[in-house]
Amino acid sequence: MNPPYKLEPYEFVGLLGGGRFGTVQRMRDKRSGREVAIKFLVGGTKIDERVEREILVHRRLRHPCIPRLLEVRLTLYHLAIVMEFVEGTTLLQNLSERPHHRFAERQARFIFHQLVAIVNYLHSQGICHRDLSGNNILLKWVKVSEASKPYPVVYVCDFGMAKMEGVHSTPNSYIGTAEFVAPELLDVTAMTEGKEYDGQRADVWSMAVILLVMLTGISPFADPEAPHDQIRLFNRIRQGVYVTPQGVSPECLHFLACTLRTKPLERPSIDQLREHPWLQKDKDVAAAGYHMDDNDRYPIMAFQSEDEMRRIVHAARVINLPATSVR
Repeated sequence: MNPPYKLEPYEFVGLLGGGRFGTVQRMRDKRSGREVAIKFLVGGTKIDERVEREILVHRRLRHPCIPRLLEVRLTLYHLAIVMEFVEGTTLLQNLSERPHHRFAERQARFIFHQLVAIVNYLHSQGICHRDLSGNNILLKWVKVSEASKPYPVVYVCDFGMAKMEGVHSTPNSYIGTAEFVAPELLDVTAMTEGKEYDGQRADVWSMAVILLVMLTGISPFADPEAPHDQIRLFNRIRQGVYVTPQGVSPECLHFLACTLRTKPLERPSIDQLREHPWLQKDKDVAAAGYHMDDNDRYPIMAFQSEDEMRRIVHAARVINLPATSVR
């Protein structure tokens, strides 16, 4: 059985993505006309602890710049995760369409301010994302008025790697997107021994790399002589060797140098990060962006309990798939 998949009371609008993780469809609620994003995951052994953790972490989140988890459903062959739909494109897609594939310093700071606010919220809830990257950040361009220029509103999505203090074990799995991963996650000895690390400090590193990507338009830790060589990439990450952005202020360069410390304990926490002089600029203007798009949110539905969501996830693990493969 191939997509599009059906799920009442939603109707198919378009395909948003697909891959090893499953299929994400854009669908419309027939009752309200609102659009949602539904991730269809094939049932059976692929519905593991990581999937359950993603759902239970996402369920707890209430922030204007995090798409809401609306409900979890079971179909004949799939676990369906229904989420708020955001009409935006990934940060990397935005960069690919810009001149020289980068943002000017002030605009990059405007976006970064919002990212800091979202990650600060996550960390205040005891949650580390563990996979912040240019593909997990969405930008939605909105206008305050018809005469104004559009501004980017930042959304953070995909909590498949997230962990919560007091609910899950301390981070000790070495995961993430190669270009954005922190150097402590590339420690082979620690990886084989399953040593714990500070997931929030690893998030701070990934955020700084995201800023670098916005300012340079390239993968900043890739070796210029061999940009696709992952071994060289990882060596440069371990050494903290990156391409320095051109035409930016000394304060910006100082901010990057302070944040991209290879030793986690020398790296600032999110609270310390926010106090840096470079981030103090334009912070009031950026704060206005958080709620630009918050007046038209999907209404909170009759919310499923955590126990009900666990029950649905566990039921998805024992789905009997047909002889022909389901994607």
